[in-house]
Amino acid sequence: MNWLRSPLSFKLGFWMVQRRLKNRKRTVVAANLKEINKVCILVNLAEPNAKATLQKEIKLLKNAGKKEVDIIAFKKSWKEEDKAEVKNWVKITPNDFNWLFHPNLSLKNLILTPYDLLIFIGSQPNKFLLNYLALSKAKFKVGIETQAFSSFLDMTIKVDAKDQDKFINSLNHYLNLINKPSYAT
Repeated sequence: MNWLRSPLSFKLGFWMVQRRLKNRKRTVVAANLKEINKVCILVNLAEPNAKATLQKEIKLLKNAGKKEVDIIAFKKSWKEEDKAEVKNWVKITPNDFNWLFHPNLSLKNLILTPYDLLIFIGSQPNKFLLNYLALSKAKFKVGIETQAFSSFLDMTIKVDAKDQDKFINSLNHYLNLINKPSYAT
């Protein structure tokens, strides 16, 4: 089915996603890290340092007491050693998307899950993840500011894409500040 995918099929598929989004009512709900229950991390493991960034974010979320963290990891192809390492993750590949780059039915439940927070770890253009991110019903979506993904995120952090540590530290800092009462008079 990969031979059907072309820039034209992506443009057609993306146009269909945009039309669907015009009819969707999505309310953005920003919450403090302490108030968040369901977290999803969407990561492009094809990017350098993405795996290390993911592990740091998981550790920080677990230290914050978040037990319900779903990880959706994208890679063009998974090797056996990769599959053994990521036991509880949802592993997605281009085969999980149709010729219009839309997620197949196997991913539909993940897209429709109303996560309190979706953290996107990725900065390089990826047509598959762009459509997934656009269709996700997460209440609050955050990630690195990039030209390709920023319009689908509710909060972006402007850092160099190579400086993943700064992104993780800034993300957790801002998530702890959201909705905190101000004591200034």
